[in-house]
Amino acid sequence: MLKKCILGAVLVCLSALTWVHAQANDADESSSTAWYDSRALSDSDRPYLFYPDANKPKKQANEAPQTGEQAVQAMEALQQSVKMARALALMNPTQDNLKDYIAKQEAMMDRAAKFTDVWRRTIWQNPELDYSQTHRPSDNLAIKAYDNDKDARTKEIMANIAQTQGLLFFIRGDCTYCHTFAPILKQFQDTYGLSVMVVTLDGGTIEGFEQETVPDNGISQALGVTVTPTLFLADTRNRRYLPIGSGVMSITELETRFIALLKEPGTSF
Repeated sequence: MLKKCILGAVLVCLSALTWVHAQANDADESSSTAWYDSRALSDSDRPYLFYPDANKPKKQANEAPQTGEQAVQAMEALQQSVKMARALALMNPTQDNLKDYIAKQEAMMDRAAKFTDVWRRTIWQNPELDYSQTHRPSDNLAIKAYDNDKDARTKEIMANIAQTQGLLFFIRGDCTYCHTFAPILKQFQDTYGLSVMVVTLDGGTIEGFEQETVPDNGISQALGVTVTPTLFLADTRNRRYLPIGSGVMSITELETRFIALLKEPGTSF
């Protein structure tokens, strides 16, 4: 009986020592980790109330408009913002108001500068969109080559016109502008070999065209001629008349009008 009591007491002591040892180990492990080495949210049994903020969507940067309608709205809003800032700066020119207006104006200028830069890059890389490549060039050397080529084509076109077309020249003997224009037209006639018929509305003549002058037989009224000098291009094949213009015109202007009026509007030659 005494042995059983002694054995029980020994077991209780061993159990107590085991628990104390376990607690000591826990204490050692806890003391080896500083408070700032652990995350506050990793311990589900934390002894204080701590609730993390709900996941907030990140604020996105201003995105470029994706549609024409969005772009128009954004542009109108930007223009209105600049307009209001400018009005405020003018009506109440404080330093803060001026700073605000200048900042918005510079932002607008930055957009314009970027647009211009992207425009020229696009033109460089897409020559079919370059007006100077498809129409009249802008480079000085290219302009000279273009003008030389244009002169050659003008002579060719005018030579073809002279084969089937003639000129109808309406004048008055007392018309100062008719006398001024006559030598220019004479030179134009000699250059391209065009035939000219001069119709006098008052019976007068013009120097250099005496032999080609005929009295008006009512054709001026039929063509609606009201001022002099007036010039028509006449198709000798079908007697169709195309008005070239009125007043004094240079040879270059005559060439330009002849070629332009014989082509479809909007086309170059």
